[in-house]
Amino acid sequence: MRRSFIFILFVWSSVVFASQKSFNIRKEEHKWHFDYQWMDKSRQPHQTKFGLNSSSILTDLERSLRISVDEVAQYEATAVNDWAKHQPNVRVVARVEGGGVVRIAAEGKDPEEVQRVLQRAEYIRKEGREKFLQQVGYKEYSTGVAPDYIKMIKEYSPELSPLAYALGGSNGDFRGFVQEALSFVQNIPYEDTGAYSYRRPLSLLAKNQGDCDSKVVLFLALIHNAYPDVPLAVLSVPGHALSMIGMPPKGKEKAYRIEDQIWVPAEPVGPALLPMGTMDKGSLTALQSGRFSLLRL
Repeated sequence: MRRSFIFILFVWSSVVFASQKSFNIRKEEHKWHFDYQWMDKSRQPHQTKFGLNSSSILTDLERSLRISVDEVAQYEATAVNDWAKHQPNVRVVARVEGGGVVRIAAEGKDPEEVQRVLQRAEYIRKEGREKFLQQVGYKEYSTGVAPDYIKMIKEYSPELSPLAYALGGSNGDFRGFVQEALSFVQNIPYEDTGAYSYRRPLSLLAKNQGDCDSKVVLFLALIHNAYPDVPLAVLSVPGHALSMIGMPPKGKEKAYRIEDQIWVPAEPVGPALLPMGTMDKGSLTALQSGRFSLLRL
């Protein structure tokens, strides 16, 4: 697919860092009540209070943050070995080696048939991998394995309705709401969970920490809840993810035309309180060099 870009350039002279002032939870049987206080990039104080369903939060907290590459590989090997039992003329065996590597060996009397079976076995392995990742909420993108962002955004958007409302999602001021939601998420402390890991939105709020994947899903789910018709996307680049909002730029914001849509980037990860319409240097380089996946809602 052809990609074209429009660049509206501006250099930000200074960067302000996150300043969350307080975080409190009051837990009741059916609802957890949250109270956040923080400072925005202009050093103005903000506060928001909201309640979320306790059982949904506890379910999120019980989910494992990480998936094991060896567990993925074992699922792939099992899928191949189960299929191999029904191959009459070629013996096929899949074994898991260290680091999540699956080795497939085949033997039989007809070399051409062995080759065909090996090719099919590789297809079965990839199919098993995709199925396993889907079960645990992940997908394989051109930039690597990462959470199924779009599924998560849609899934959590209704759950986050009280927070979207508390941040001003009901007042009709779209840009004001987006700015408030961005500032709120940026000020949540950063958590480095490592590769093959992901903290879901309700767990993020309960633990008051998250990485780029988690914060992007939370931020875009909030926007989708309040303004479901606004085009949204996750920009996945090697080692990072950020948000893209389908709207014209305003003032000094940068904008990019990708796949017939003008997008304004937003970096909810923090701790740098980057303004709307800007992204870090590494993400910009990846975007300009075509090393990205645009995952549209």
